[in-house]
Amino acid sequence: MSLQFAARNTVATTSESAKSCPRPDMQSGRGIVNFNLWVINADGTQPKQLTHTRGCTRNLDPAWSPDGRKIAFDSDRDFPSDNCSNPELGIRQVFVMDADGTDQSSLTSLPGKSGSPAWGWTDFDANRLGNCPVE
Repeated sequence: MSLQFAARNTVATTSESAKSCPRPDMQSGRGIVNFNLWVINADGTQPKQLTHTRGCTRNLDPAWSPDGRKIAFDSDRDFPSDNCSNPELGIRQVFVMDADGTDQSSLTSLPGKSGSPAWGWTDFDANRLGNCPVE
């Protein structure tokens, strides 16, 4: 099983195939398909699945909004791999949803991969803009 966590609350990404198939080959990625996002209390209670995609689809890299009301994440649900033994062929785009998993929508639909969403400005953004305040 593969897990990813976001700050503030816990968001986990799990592989459905890890639940039903023999242990996946973590080196090659074989057997790793259909990653979904979950929230769970810090003490491990009350897990709740937020995404419900099927097939060779991945939902990855969750990032909580600063106010905790939204989660941005990568997904290749619109452009999944047609080869489940090589899910990296899917084209990831950026999505956002409410913190309870409702109102999921795509923010990008680009010909190439988009991903690793973050909320707010980064040091890279500030340096690229010459540290000028944005008004």
